[in-house]
Amino acid sequence: MQRRGFSPASIASIQRAFKSVFKESQGKLLDTKLNELQQKEKGNEEVNTFIKCIRSSKEGIMRGPSEE
Repeated sequence: MQRRGFSPASIASIQRAFKSVFKESQGKLLDTKLNELQQKEKGNEEVNTFIKCIRSSKEGIMRGPSEE
């Protein structure tokens, strides 16, 4: 992402969003987690694009196993 011109702050926010959805949301409904993330990162265009991509996916996403 650095080579594409993303700022370090943008990269960090995208990494937090990815971790939040794919690693920390086990046991929660995906839509609930996306709503929480959208409220937390309000105004962040990169995170909003990430959320929009997940919501518009026709095949859905695969989250890993929960770490218990």
